[in-house]
Amino acid sequence: MKRVVVMVGLWVLLLVLQLSFLASLPAPWLFIPIVAAASIYLVQHHGLMTAAWWLPAYGFFLDLFHIGTVPWETVIYSIAGVFTVLLARRIFSNRSLYGIAACGILILGTILLLEAIAQFWQARADILLSDLLWDDLWQLLFLIITLIILFMVAPRLRNWIRLYERL
Repeated sequence: MKRVVVMVGLWVLLLVLQLSFLASLPAPWLFIPIVAAASIYLVQHHGLMTAAWWLPAYGFFLDLFHIGTVPWETVIYSIAGVFTVLLARRIFSNRSLYGIAACGILILGTILLLEAIAQFWQARADILLSDLLWDDLWQLLFLIITLIILFMVAPRLRNWIRLYERL
C-alpha cells in the first residue's frame, strides 16, 4: 500500500509540475515532457513497471479535463505505456544511455505520431503542419535532455529507489 501511495504521489507531483509550471513557460520551454521522461526512465533504467501506468493515467487526466490536443489521449498514452514495457523488457538495454534514449525517442515518437494521425483524422485545419513538427521536435529534444539529466543523477536516485523497494 505504501508503494502505491508513493507512486501516485510522485505522479501527481510530476503532473502538477508539467501542467501548471512548465505549461505556463514560454515556448520552447513548455514542451518539456517531464511525466513521459520520468515514466520512461523509471521503467527502462530501474525496471519499475508500475511507472508505466503513469502514461495512461496522464492521458486519462488530459481527456478528463479536455486539455489534450486530441480527444483520445487515454488510448494514445495507453499504447505508449504498453510499448514502454515491451521495449524496456525485450529490446533495449537498461545499462546504457543509448538504450534509455532510444526507448524514449521511440515512445515519444509513437505518442506524437498517434496524435498527428488523430488530428489528421479529425481534419483539423487550424493546426499547421510546420508548427506541429517544430513542437514535436522541441519535445523530442527536451525528452533527450531530461533523460540525460536523469541518467547522470542515477547513482543518487538509486538510493531513493532502494528505499522505495523496501516499502
